[in-house]
Amino acid sequence: MQFIDIQEFSPEVCAKLQYYVYALISPLDETIFYIGKGLGNRIFQHELEMGRDSEKNRIIQSIQAAGKSVKKYIITYGLTEKEAFYVENALISFCGLMNKKQLKLDVLANLMSGHRSDNQKMEMLSCGTTDEIQALLAPQSLPLSALGQAKIMFVKVKPTSDVRDLHRDLNQEKLLNPYDENLRLRTVGWWKMSQKKADSVEYIVGVYPKSGLIVSAYRVLNHPQRYQYENGRYNFELNTQFVDEINGQKLFAPRIKVIATKFVDENGKISTTQNPISYNF
Repeated sequence: MQFIDIQEFSPEVCAKLQYYVYALISPLDETIFYIGKGLGNRIFQHELEMGRDSEKNRIIQSIQAAGKSVKKYIITYGLTEKEAFYVENALISFCGLMNKKQLKLDVLANLMSGHRSDNQKMEMLSCGTTDEIQALLAPQSLPLSALGQAKIMFVKVKPTSDVRDLHRDLNQEKLLNPYDENLRLRTVGWWKMSQKKADSVEYIVGVYPKSGLIVSAYRVLNHPQRYQYENGRYNFELNTQFVDEINGQKLFAPRIKVIATKFVDENGKISTTQNPISYNF
C-alpha cells in the first residue's frame, strides 16, 4: 500500500494523537538517530529548525544533501504529557543499551503486542510512519452514492480468531493488507442472509467497524454455483475476485470510509449497530 509523503497531520489526527513518542530514521542507512515526544506536528519541525549546531541537525543536513527526507515514525500515541516523558525515556535508554552492548533485534516471541492506550483502542494502527498514521486515523469520506448502482454488501471485519477455521484468523496487520488471504476468506463468508440477497449481491466490502475504514473488497462473479450454503449461511469463497475500485472510485488509495450506510452516517459518525451486514439494495 502506497502513501504520500505528508508534511503535517490534519487537525483531526492531531486531536486523536494527543501526546506521542516518535523516532527519526535516516534513509541513508536505516538507522534511528533521534527519539522524541511531541504534540501536534512536532515530529515535522526538526527539518525546519536547523539553526543550532547539533549531531541531530548534522545528520538531517547529510540526508537533505543526498536529496532525501527524514523518515518519521510514530511509536505510540494517545498519551498524557507525563506518560510521553516516561515512554521517551524508556526508548532512549533501550536504544542506548542496544548500541552499547551491540545487541541484535529479531522478531519478538511475545504472544501479545502489549496494552494500548485508551485512545489507540479504536484505531487499526498503534504505530507507523506519519503518512500511514494520517491515512488510517483520518480516512477520507466517500458518499455511498459515489459507488453508483452496484449492489453492495458491507460486512464488519474484526481482528479476531475464527471458531470455524484458523485460516480465517485475523490480526491488525492482516487487516491493513487488502490482499491478505485470511482477510479474503473472512470477508466473503459465512454470512447469515436471505437467498434473495445472496442471489443479487454484486460486491462484498469489508469494513473495520471501529472507524468505518474499508479493508477489503471483492466482486461476486456470475456463476451458476455462486455460493455455498450451510445452515442459513452463505459463503462466496469460490466465486469472488479482488477489486480496488467500484464505479471508478478507488477504495484503498487513499484510505476511505463510505458514509451514509448503516455503519457510518452521512456525517461520518460511526454507528453502534450490532448487525454485521449492511446493504445498499
